[in-house]
Amino acid sequence: MGASTAALSAGLSCIRTTVSGHTRSPWAMLFFLLLVWGLGIPGITSAVQWLPILGTTIGTWGLFRAQGITLRLSMLAGGLCWTSHNLLIGSIGGSLIELSFLFVNCHTMYRMWRQPQSSPA
Repeated sequence: MGASTAALSAGLSCIRTTVSGHTRSPWAMLFFLLLVWGLGIPGITSAVQWLPILGTTIGTWGLFRAQGITLRLSMLAGGLCWTSHNLLIGSIGGSLIELSFLFVNCHTMYRMWRQPQSSPA
């Protein structure tokens, strides 16, 4: 499909998500942001290719700096960028995968909202 910018962003997102499970360091976040911008932006040849960069940027911030529903909202915003990109380039499989992520994320946010963390007594 000629979506090399998206492929790069997806690969970096996988590594970034794994790293964010081990550290919340702002330096790690900055590293991944600079990496995706430095490697992704020079390869952009059309407006639709900005969507994976934007989605990855929002998701990176959320994974390293947010928690709870704020984290989920950032992942939702990033996922909407990815879903839009996949629909615009005609990727049926990619669109279905992203839609399933969006559904699960929305369901989790609903459950978090309905059952807030109980405060210690």
